[in-house]
Amino acid sequence: MSKPIANKAKQILQTSSALRNEDIEKMLNKKLLRTQEGVKIMLVDGDVVRKYYYSEFYHGVNDKIKHLIPVPDGEIWIERGLSPKRTENVIVHELSERKVMGSGDKKLPYETAHNKVAVPIEEKFRSLTRKSKRISKEKRLEATRKSLEGVEVV
Repeated sequence: MSKPIANKAKQILQTSSALRNEDIEKMLNKKLLRTQEGVKIMLVDGDVVRKYYYSEFYHGVNDKIKHLIPVPDGEIWIERGLSPKRTENVIVHELSERKVMGSGDKKLPYETAHNKVAVPIEEKFRSLTRKSKRISKEKRLEATRKSLEGVEVV
């Protein structure tokens, strides 16, 4: 293949790949739920995440887990359609996980951040909010604060 043809083929592949990523981005149908602790909490179509990025996506992911899903910096993705209570549980999980994964020298690997920090904190949050059917904004923020006490940002 001549060099001009090879370059043109490469350009076509790059263009079609970029279009595909743009199409996937549109299909995610991202909607801002709120901003918390400087992080955008985005609702996304979980089926699209599972189909195009990671088949084992389960309710949420944060921007520090780039090896799984290309979440933009400063965002957490939460699957649309979860109950309000489940959504809050996942938000607390993802916020705590991303805090300890951080970007400094003391950052934890995903598996450790997930199992040793995020899961116990999510369980603590659940215990603080278990009795209420609906979580008021004030109660949610207080429970989140209590759940995240002692979690160091790295």
